[in-house]
Amino acid sequence: MNSLVLSIITSVSCLCLFDGSAVAQQKRLMTKMRIVDTLINDKHIHYKGFENILNHKKGIVLKKSLIECEVLVKGNNFVLIPGSIGTKRVYIHTNMTNNSRIFNSEVNGVRDGIWVIYNTHKYVSSIDYYENSKLRLIVNFWDKGAVKSVYWFENGIPESHWFYDKKGRILNRSPDF
Repeated sequence: MNSLVLSIITSVSCLCLFDGSAVAQQKRLMTKMRIVDTLINDKHIHYKGFENILNHKKGIVLKKSLIECEVLVKGNNFVLIPGSIGTKRVYIHTNMTNNSRIFNSEVNGVRDGIWVIYNTHKYVSSIDYYENSKLRLIVNFWDKGAVKSVYWFENGIPESHWFYDKKGRILNRSPDF
């Protein structure tokens, strides 16, 4: 409790003193990081999560990116639900029955489950979802971790898509809504 009060007081004083850069400083002080350890199908899984106590955003930390999402463990599946709560979201998962890792895993030499792609600055540029070695979904991200777009694939061909603004609001009104 004392550290929470100290963070709030520190962030308020930054706001008064530095004006322009205070918002970034305030977010950093108000974001709690935690390591999550769990077992899925008798495999030890751990990942780094975050939660911002000011704006209530939470998700997973992947290198430099704070990806806003829900993380679930359902049966033998590690599930990511990227995006903010108030908009349309997708469910992607890695089945831990056949896979040894939650990200970038191969089964019999082919991609399976959740694949994380980084840009040259070590931010997540996209998360690709493979099912039975076929690309099914690509979720693109802004550098700050918000969803930028979602593309669905059928037999390697894009079938539909959603676009989001930098605040996570859906922009297009395609027929699949």
